[in-house]
Amino acid sequence: MKSNRIALLFLVLALVTGCSGGNSGGGTSAPAKTLVSISVTPSTSSIAMGMTQQFTATGVYSDKSTQDVTTQAIWSSSAQAVATINNNWLATVKTSAANELQVTVIVATQGGVSGSAVLVTGSSAPIAMNMLPITVNGSLCSAVNSAGYPNKPCVSVTVCAPGSKTACQTITDILLDTGSYGLRIFKQAITTLSLPAVNSSSGQPLATCAQFADGSADWGSVQLADVVLGNEPVVTVPIQVIDATF
Repeated sequence: MKSNRIALLFLVLALVTGCSGGNSGGGTSAPAKTLVSISVTPSTSSIAMGMTQQFTATGVYSDKSTQDVTTQAIWSSSAQAVATINNNWLATVKTSAANELQVTVIVATQGGVSGSAVLVTGSSAPIAMNMLPITVNGSLCSAVNSAGYPNKPCVSVTVCAPGSKTACQTITDILLDTGSYGLRIFKQAITTLSLPAVNSSSGQPLATCAQFADGSADWGSVQLADVVLGNEPVVTVPIQVIDATF
């Protein structure tokens, strides 16, 4: 009889514990999203002395969502003698030598995360069509992710679904590798796009494996995308979407 009572007590305790867990809400709450990168638009612009350029900033968060952070960001110009930017996110070119190219970097910063754009002026300003702002060891190209690879130069590239001007995403922290060719993007970085696969003549999706001098390799599918570099015309090219599980 005593053992039965002990067993019954354990059963009651188990039921109470179970009910207690159910009343607590059932699981932990999702972690708060954090800002991981900022994209400044336009990424490259060319204007004459005394003219102005309006900028906007878009934040990309850890849950893959995006948000306009133009009003929350702190704006600055790397070369105040070339151009300044005010609290209305309007940059004004101040000085420009008659035959000299002048360049400044417009930076938007929020919570320790920054994004940048190139502003060019001067008689050679149209060269800005073929210029991209470079971030050294910034964000995903930080020293933490660049062990043994100091001074990583990284750029932002806009990728769109073929033929679309709205289904686009600007991918930041793409390594500018002069020893390689083509565009390769990690699958997890493409958060808002669906790109068509490039198929073989038999209709099967193609994949590629990029091998590097250190013996490492990146495997992934070949997909078609409209790619924009700076203010250059759009080009439709196959890119590699790095995905080891493909």
